[in-house]
Amino acid sequence: PENSEPDYVLATDKEQTNNMIQVMMIQPEPKMKSAGDLKKNLIDGLYNDMLGLRISEKSMKEEPVMLIGGASKGGLIDGYGAYTITVSPKTGLDCKGIEFVYTEVVRAQRFGFLQTELDRSKQKMLTRLENEYKQKDKITNSQLITSIVSLFVYNDIMMSADDNYALRKSLINEITLDDVNAAAAGYPQFKNVKLILTGDEEWKAPSKEEILAVFAKVDADKSIKPYEEESVIAGLIDNDVVPGRIVKEKNLPIFGAKEWTLSNGAKVVYANASYDKDLINLAANSYGGKSLYPDEAVKTVELTGMFGGSLGLGNCTTDQMDKYLQGKKAKTSISIDSYSEGIKGESNVKDFETMMQMAYLRFVNPNDIETFTVLKDASAKKVALIIFPATNKFLKFLTFKLSRGISK
Repeated sequence: PENSEPDYVLATDKEQTNNMIQVMMIQPEPKMKSAGDLKKNLIDGLYNDMLGLRISEKSMKEEPVMLIGGASKGGLIDGYGAYTITVSPKTGLDCKGIEFVYTEVVRAQRFGFLQTELDRSKQKMLTRLENEYKQKDKITNSQLITSIVSLFVYNDIMMSADDNYALRKSLINEITLDDVNAAAAGYPQFKNVKLILTGDEEWKAPSKEEILAVFAKVDADKSIKPYEEESVIAGLIDNDVVPGRIVKEKNLPIFGAKEWTLSNGAKVVYANASYDKDLINLAANSYGGKSLYPDEAVKTVELTGMFGGSLGLGNCTTDQMDKYLQGKKAKTSISIDSYSEGIKGESNVKDFETMMQMAYLRFVNPNDIETFTVLKDASAKKVALIIFPATNKFLKFLTFKLSRGISK
């Protein structure tokens, strides 16, 4: 039911570990029936992505006031949509967390987004669409049945993979900065507001009046300035990397693979897999792990994988990395287990070199101490970051397992 005054509900439980504040604004949303409806849905997706990146970027640069937070426009139930602001605040900073997120909402509302932000988000959306389309022959029976049930029960639209891909690609390319900024200017609409708070029994949760006062404060703030973007990098590596060479090659017929021994002692196992023609998996491992570290370093080593995967690489900050990788399918992560350490990666064929550059930089130049400091504070752990070194001994026993779904 519609409500003229905001509804407020607080639910607590002794087993609830995180406090959460949701501000939900509910509006009727007609069923998607036309290409115009789909375009509006895609604009909302771009808006959510760009706003989310801004909030994430800012949260890594300032003293953290929340564990997680964001704002987005999306569907709720059949016939209704919602604009939702969600904050899991740090202890004692409930209103600060709401203010932090809502300030970015108002910044986008007043000044819109930049063309560079839109270009990256559109490319990201197109890449995701293309990856999905490449899997059109692998749709499962359950996925197909879900679409058919929605068609009959909810009168939803059902298209072939080819038609869906062609229409969405065309609409994404049509969307302009004016389209997105017009949507941003209209969000949020303060109607049918629900304030939903969940947390532990000891939480001194903010009242309805306190939360509404935060929104009024930000709305009245004339000092909010347009978003200024940090320079975007052209590439991950700005210096010449001395290449190695293959010193030995042998076939592994039982696996349909080849093994190359490199000049630095590392071994690369290359296997061609036919299950996905555009997927490359990388796994690199060596023996040692936590067993090689002194007892006092164990807690630090436990957190290295979590922290290391969230930092920048080379001369790139975390924010620059995030922007550079938008529209690319390339990722890497590090791990230190009890008796081994390693790097994992995944990419498509087009972005294979980017993935390998990231793996290289994981060894030689992880960086962005500013982000690390924020992460360390947010985790409430007094730890120092240790990155295992790329010594000759380490590389000597490193084995790369590389598979791709296309010919060599």
